[in-house]
Amino acid sequence: MKRFNEYIEINTEKRFGKPIIKGTRISVYDVLSWLSNGMTREEIIHDYPELSEKQINDLFPDSKQVREFGRENSTDFEIFEHAKRNDFAIVTFDSDFCDLHILKGFPPKTIWI
Repeated sequence: MKRFNEYIEINTEKRFGKPIIKGTRISVYDVLSWLSNGMTREEIIHDYPELSEKQINDLFPDSKQVREFGRENSTDFEIFEHAKRNDFAIVTFDSDFCDLHILKGFPPKTIWI
């Protein structure tokens, strides 16, 4: 089991106390946002060399963007059902996925950021 405190810290002197990747000023939210918007790990590391591939892989194992599944043109419902069938969690800026839980229940897990 991974211990997230090996990689994440909260310091009120950095980023207003948001959880950040240790040794950086990069918030966990930033990395989730980049991944959910389709940046690859390689692009993130290129733009933010203070991050390592190991940090990203350990913090966000097996995370994928919908285009990696050929679902970039799918409806929210199709993505929801795909996540449910494959036991994926959905990380999204879109409140529609939370609304789908009201209609369809759980799983999949949804993280609304």
